[in-house]
Amino acid sequence: MARLEQRQAQLATTRKGPLAASLAALIEEAAGEVDIDTVVCFSGGQPATGPNRVGSHRHDNGMAGDFWLVEGGKILDFTKPGERQAVARFITACAKRGATGIGAGAGYMGPAKMHIGFGPKAVWGDAGHTRNADPWLVEAVRSGWDSPRAPVYPVLQRGDCSEEDEAEVKTLQRLLIAAGFDCGAVDGNFGERTEIAVIAFQTARHLEADARVGAKTWAALRGLAG
Repeated sequence: MARLEQRQAQLATTRKGPLAASLAALIEEAAGEVDIDTVVCFSGGQPATGPNRVGSHRHDNGMAGDFWLVEGGKILDFTKPGERQAVARFITACAKRGATGIGAGAGYMGPAKMHIGFGPKAVWGDAGHTRNADPWLVEAVRSGWDSPRAPVYPVLQRGDCSEEDEAEVKTLQRLLIAAGFDCGAVDGNFGERTEIAVIAFQTARHLEADARVGAKTWAALRGLAG
């Protein structure tokens, strides 16, 4: 099962903040679609203002991150044709789900790292310039943008804790926390605390407080997360 590891607190020089829940969900869903084992975020969010923010505003409030991919215990290198295919599939899956800022290039962050996030639509390569984006990267991004994926809204309720449900429940828990509703640990188990948080969220958003997470509740959560 695909896993997102947010290591920026240990690895980043400046952008040590967490990813926005909506971006974390997008990354995990994309990795799951293309069977990437692990996505590592090594540089994440930063404040939108103040002395601790640097460079591009795309990273503000965790709306973008920098990542590498791990498959079979190996960090994928997109300069190698065999590994590039898996990276390209992942990038396409991210673009399909709404990622609008995507950059990668051996002369940008090295042969394994990529920027993925929101903000104005753009794709770039070496030195951070659009004109330097490799053809494979441009094709991967545009393939996703040209075939956007409609949101999938699985119905979740208390007791859902199977391996099949785990990733979706974790996404739900992250979104609840991002919206300010305490559901305990992000553990993939839809238990009592998650149910209470769901009911509180539904009540606050004037939705039917039935503790079942369907299309309307998912849409409200994802909207709050940006």
